[in-house]
Amino acid sequence: MSNAKCQIEMQMQSAENSSFIRHSAFGIRHCSGRIWTTLIIVLTTIGVIFLVCLKYLPRAVDAWNHTDVPGRKLLGAVTLLLAGVLLFFLLVMLWLAIRYARPRKPAGKTVTKYIDAWAESGKRMETPPKEDEEQN
Repeated sequence: MSNAKCQIEMQMQSAENSSFIRHSAFGIRHCSGRIWTTLIIVLTTIGVIFLVCLKYLPRAVDAWNHTDVPGRKLLGAVTLLLAGVLLFFLLVMLWLAIRYARPRKPAGKTVTKYIDAWAESGKRMETPPKEDEEQN
């Protein structure tokens, strides 16, 4: 009896969260797609940081040691520009990771209740006294 009840509850949960969670044959809950999206975003971010550290920084340090003052200023400006672009890229990746990692419930249809405005105004309006009652 309780096994059937558990299966019904799992089916109800599956219907409610069908866009986020799917159930395997053994009743184990799996996240569909969100984990892979987040993992790809995080690995891309780590890869970009690794490439910048591997390709740019050793050359910049070597150029810094063998250049004059105007060259150092130019190298500092280029490094600052690269740091700004990298920071912007990291913020965009963070936003994407947060956006696609959080579970969202599918938006259900909401039925709008239409109210008869004339009937409502009629309920709120006070009826004026009859002319016969005013004279007495």
